[in-house]
Amino acid sequence: WQNQLRQDPNNGDRWFELGQAYSLNNDFESALISFRNAQTVLGDNPAIFGAMATADYYQHKQQLTEQAKAWIEQADAKEQHESSSLLILASEAFLHHNYAEALQHWQKVLDSQNQAIDRRAIIQSMQLAEQMQKASK
Repeated sequence: WQNQLRQDPNNGDRWFELGQAYSLNNDFESALISFRNAQTVLGDNPAIFGAMATADYYQHKQQLTEQAKAWIEQADAKEQHESSSLLILASEAFLHHNYAEALQHWQKVLDSQNQAIDRRAIIQSMQLAEQMQKASK
């Protein structure tokens, strides 16, 4: 991707893909730079806001910063069921033992029909949240 971007630095999709690759390798600072470059080229895109919020969330050791919240709000304003944002909100709710809220966010992701999500993993997370919710009653 880097070589392709040297040849065509105005390829927003490549910047986004590079950001995703950096995120997968836990290089969140480089991911954020790549996502910002993608945003410069592609404009305000809900998937980019969600990806930036996700990178920021994990960069800050699963702490939802004010910046991440702002990006989630921007993603939500453009697309209510933006998967990355919903997954962060579900994770955050689950970590704080708010299982009902986590289940709502995960259900919205499943309802979005986004083909890129790992439906099996989400369903497993939902089952765990349901078990934890029952155990806490």
